[in-house]
Amino acid sequence: MKPLPRFHTSTLFFTLALLALGLSAPACSSFNPEPDVPEPHEWIALPAEYEADYFFLPMALDGDPDRVLWFLYDTGASYTVVDSDSLQEVSAWEPEQGSGVRFGTLQCGETKFHKVSAKVMSLEHLKQAIGREFDGILAYSAFAEVLLNLDYPNSAIRVAKGHLPRADEQTVFEIHGTNRPYYDATFGSTTRRLLLDSGSGLGFEVHPNRNWDWTIDPIVVGSSMGIDGLQFNFAGRLDAPAHFFGTAYQNPILRVSEDTELVGTEILRDYSLIFDQRAQRLQVLPVAALNPKPIPYRGTGAIFRPTADGMEVIRLVPGSPAEKVGMQIGDKVERSAYLNRDHFEKERSSSQAYIVRRGGKRFQLEVPVVDLIPVPQNG
Repeated sequence: MKPLPRFHTSTLFFTLALLALGLSAPACSSFNPEPDVPEPHEWIALPAEYEADYFFLPMALDGDPDRVLWFLYDTGASYTVVDSDSLQEVSAWEPEQGSGVRFGTLQCGETKFHKVSAKVMSLEHLKQAIGREFDGILAYSAFAEVLLNLDYPNSAIRVAKGHLPRADEQTVFEIHGTNRPYYDATFGSTTRRLLLDSGSGLGFEVHPNRNWDWTIDPIVVGSSMGIDGLQFNFAGRLDAPAHFFGTAYQNPILRVSEDTELVGTEILRDYSLIFDQRAQRLQVLPVAALNPKPIPYRGTGAIFRPTADGMEVIRLVPGSPAEKVGMQIGDKVERSAYLNRDHFEKERSSSQAYIVRRGGKRFQLEVPVVDLIPVPQNG
């Protein structure tokens, strides 16, 4: 999958209120409550849709079921964004790009968000990259007053009143950051503070200007679309384990980027995560089938950018199957389910059929799927 934008400006905040939970004013970063772990029946499930490892929440403007905006919940976002076209469809506002708006109430199931501030932007290019319609991006701090459970294995998002127990660094961990969550991961002998980013479809992403020991040097493996436009993704295989949430990932794939260092849903989707933003704690429950062994990065070697009706080839990995079968830069490729997912696949597909349009012609290319970044021989 393609990563969503990583927001860095902490300027817009809002208060969450739950009618059923009777919550009060926000707390500061020194807040250190006594444990108050909710019982299973005390959790409230939000009416979310889970697609391509992202959670989408329906928000009714002023509680009106005929005026609903769908927000992607992004722990990597420090402020909320609403799409300009979507906003005009459900309101009489005609705000300019980059301006701010403030909603009276947004309601998601039984949950009410009061006085929500948001920045107006066009999200059209992100919709094309993800392959579904949505209307906004909801900031991490939306759930600052409650416990929030992102239960990836069960495709559920829940809220409850309470506090996590103090960190034991086994299942409950201290996290850093007041408006976005960070946690320290160790790669070999190097420790990096990573943003826990539910709005990124990638795995581990780090800065390139570190002395990384590679067993396979980074190569271009894809592209991603963010608020600032298109960027290429580079990835290699680390010649050391990565220690994260108490798990040792053997010779992991690392993406390299000049942007924020993060861990996205390729890793997070193996866990059920409970955030206590006020106490800056996180409870982590791995799935039973968690497998930290290295797996290959598979693909055809064709690098795309999203378009209104599919994808366009913008780069070919030298010597890749896509190049060998005659795919060309500038080819228009009709949208397929395969293209809406990242090429980091656990499935062992042997080939991928692309419907290509070039110079008025339309034809099919069958492209082998290979290990672009293979598993080490000792993996």
